Amino acid sequence: MDKMGFPRHTDYNHKSPPPQFFALRVLHTDRNGGGALSIINAAEVIEKIKPATQKVFTRPKFRIKVSAESAESIDSIVGSLVCKDEELDQKRIRFRSDITQPLAKKAEGALNELNELLGPGGITIEDIKISTTPDQLPDGFILLVDNGRRMHSQNEVMDTKRHLRRIR
Repeated sequence: MDKMGFPRHTDYNHKSPPPQFFALRVLHTDRNGGGALSIINAAEVIEKIKPATQKVFTRPKFRIKVSAESAESIDSIVGSLVCKDEELDQKRIRFRSDITQPLAKKAEGALNELNELLGPGGITIEDIKISTTPDQLPDGFILLVDNGRRMHSQNEVMDTKRHLRRIR
């Protein structure tokens, strides 16, 4: 992660399917007030997208690269960004803008719509279900995240010693 933080995303997007759960363990909290974490309900994000766009996301029209922090034997996969969890009767998403590439014109338009929704002026503070401050995430804290049902983001990191570890 760079100093700017991470925009809203899910983790392990190159896995088929991505794992349902992962944990974030705080090894060193940001002592300078940065690195706040926010979590939103992915189903609510999907519902804000036009139905035609939702349909595009269910098709394997996206190249999903393996992120730099994931050591894998493959470079990328081709897949969809949205699927339905039949057991929970809820839509799930896999998305991280910097590693997702559209493979068709409709996929490009759909991706632009999602990026606008997730970018500045899109999702509002009322849409954020969990928002933390660094003091709420002390060293050793472990947060279990339902990947695919929740998207998470972190704001600018102010402490160069801050460190989170993903656990799968």
